[in-house]
This record gives sequence, C-alpha cells and structure tokens, in this order.
Amino acid sequence: MTRNGPCAVRQAELDRALAELKRLEHGAPAPNDDLTGNRSPTMGGDLGSRFYETIGRREAAHRRYRTAVRDLAECLRQQRHLSEPQA
Repeated sequence: MTRNGPCAVRQAELDRALAELKRLEHGAPAPNDDLTGNRSPTMGGDLGSRFYETIGRREAAHRRYRTAVRDLAECLRQQRHLSEPQA
C-alpha cells in the first residue's frame, strides 16, 4: 500500500499506535531520575498508583492499536470493493 493512497491517514494512525505500544513495552524512563543518578524514595501508595497508571496507559495503547487495525482493514476492504468490476 502506498503512503499516498486513500487509506494513508489510517495507516499513519496505525504506525503511531504501534510506536506508542513499543515505547510503553520498552518502558519510558522514570520521571524522578535526575542527572546525578540519585532517586527519591518511592512511597508505597505512590508506587501502587504508578503501577495502575502504567497498566491504564498500556491498556489504552492496546485499544488504540486494535482500533487503528480495524479502521485500516475496513478502509482496505472498501477500496478493494470499489476496485472490483461490477457484474
């Protein structure tokens, strides 16, 4: 499929969703890392909320990816249907 085709926007959205998913799987750097290498201590409640935030972001990224795949597949199906000769 070409990048200039009728489904290019959906392909671009799929690419962005996949990049986000890969970024989350590899783990983003911790926000409390500083240049000296010292880290502030993590409180128990803070750790739990970070865990749930991370899970929520991953689930949202998976939903975005699945939606992008469905949208692209539907666009490609419609394009194929339009290009078929009518009997």
